[in-house]
Amino acid sequence: MLRRAPLITLLAAAALAGCGPAAGQDSAEDFTGPPREVVATVEALQEAASARDAQSVCSNLLAASVQDDLRATRTPCAEAVEDALTATDVVELEVPRDGVRIQGAQARVRVEVGAREGAIDTVTFAMVREGSNWKLAGIEGAAPPGGGPQG
Repeated sequence: MLRRAPLITLLAAAALAGCGPAAGQDSAEDFTGPPREVVATVEALQEAASARDAQSVCSNLLAASVQDDLRATRTPCAEAVEDALTATDVVELEVPRDGVRIQGAQARVRVEVGAREGAIDTVTFAMVREGSNWKLAGIEGAAPPGGGPQG
């Protein structure tokens, strides 16, 4: 079960100040078919995080299970997302060409996350297919660099 700390880590890992498609790094161009759809969701999160658009993240990008967990803690989704976006120091995210694994309605996306200090961590986003869209369901791996303890 996903808890609030992993949600905040997930969002902090994806909050990319000024990087991604706006900076000319469109990872989805390196993929085709379903893997491209998965990476497009990561990019959409990146764009929403860069714009500090917490409502878009909640409405369009988080899996129902994540939203259910937030409701169980009585934490408004937009508030939790905004807190995570404000707390991050991450400035770069990249999905390597071999970074997407899909099994049915579930996917794992390996993401290289960099911080202003130059450190790079690798995390894995867990994603689920809900209807025709891929949604973020959790994170596995290290906390993002520069983000400190989460919780």
